Amino acid sequence: MGKPRHDFAVLDFGLLLDDLPPDLLRVLKIRATIAASSLKKLDRMLQCVGPDGRVRGSLQYHGAMTGRWAGRLLQPQNLPRPTVKIDDPEALVAAVKTGDVNALRPWGDDPIDVLVSGLRHALIARDGTVLGSGDFATIEARIVLALAGQDDKVAVLASGADVYRDMAADIYGLDKAAFMRLEKELLTLEQKERRQVGKNTVLGCGFALWWEGFRDRYLKHLPAAERDGFAQKVIYTYRKVWAPMVPRLWYDLELAATAAVCRPGNVVETECGVEYRLKTKAGIPFLVCQLLNGKNLYYPNPRIEERMTHRGNTKAVVVYDAMKDHQWRGVSAWHGRLTEHVVSGLARELLVDAVFRFEERGFPVVLTVHDEIVVEHPAITEQLMVEIMSEQPKWAIDLGVPIAVEAWFGKRYRK
Repeated sequence: MGKPRHDFAVLDFGLLLDDLPPDLLRVLKIRATIAASSLKKLDRMLQCVGPDGRVRGSLQYHGAMTGRWAGRLLQPQNLPRPTVKIDDPEALVAAVKTGDVNALRPWGDDPIDVLVSGLRHALIARDGTVLGSGDFATIEARIVLALAGQDDKVAVLASGADVYRDMAADIYGLDKAAFMRLEKELLTLEQKERRQVGKNTVLGCGFALWWEGFRDRYLKHLPAAERDGFAQKVIYTYRKVWAPMVPRLWYDLELAATAAVCRPGNVVETECGVEYRLKTKAGIPFLVCQLLNGKNLYYPNPRIEERMTHRGNTKAVVVYDAMKDHQWRGVSAWHGRLTEHVVSGLARELLVDAVFRFEERGFPVVLTVHDEIVVEHPAITEQLMVEIMSEQPKWAIDLGVPIAVEAWFGKRYRK
């Protein structure tokens, strides 16, 4: 007996949906929409509100090994990105409170998209105060380049020039000076797309992303036949042309970590000043990474193992124990991961220093979201957010990290 026609493992699901009656297709789409986790956040928000109208416990201190906070309860760290532009949050909130789905249509044809796009506006300052937000712009890319000693690109960032266009010009072989001079508002669609590729490269390749990963993450819009070659070109341009000092940083960190594991009792210092050593705490060995400000990152039970690389060959690497899928597993401390940990840890230290400065000056911090600080105070302003967050600790000044802060203030949270 042959397989039935409704065998979903065999049939193309998209073609199957096209064959359905319109009413049934609409039911399936509605069911898929209301099942989305992003929409459930609204109910979760309401569940988390205390008797005084405040939400507490939404962040877990030191939730990641680099010291960053982890989101809990309503998960403020992963609020869905808006797909609909909302210029007036108060008008949207008033429309939502009517309970009439048609009241949302002025912002878009799909009321669900409108509602999801406005979820972050449900977070509001208490009466008599406003929220002030400051975000360390592209901070991890800035730290990577400063650690690597890629002084020319650090200078580009410090000047305020569009570093994404600078990257795109090298990828596409453009006249860089002419491309950089163009007003942002006057960029053509093609130029905007090229700038976006430059942005993806600057933000995505600092931690040794390989061309296959870049292809799968950023190039799905290209014809399949073009993806491999273009991805390889992007990676080559980043590593050999645009930021050739960054790969040296990766391998320096990996060699130092490996040497520390192989030579217990020795402190191994990298060119950028990060140090590695082997240390025992409570009878457990740890590879300790000391950052530039003295903060330590810990890798439990480090050892040397042979692991397969993305190129198909084996390599002796440091492996440490980490919690994955609710159980302890051996994780490779390869150069991209080590670099990411160092950079993320330092970015977190910048954030913490700024948090303390706000608190010391009487501006209570009520939320952090990745590299963003949110304070609640009646007198907070955009200028104050920028001024306080732009102050740097000595290690960041010595390293030459070019700080840029994007800020806003208002009654409701936004991004």
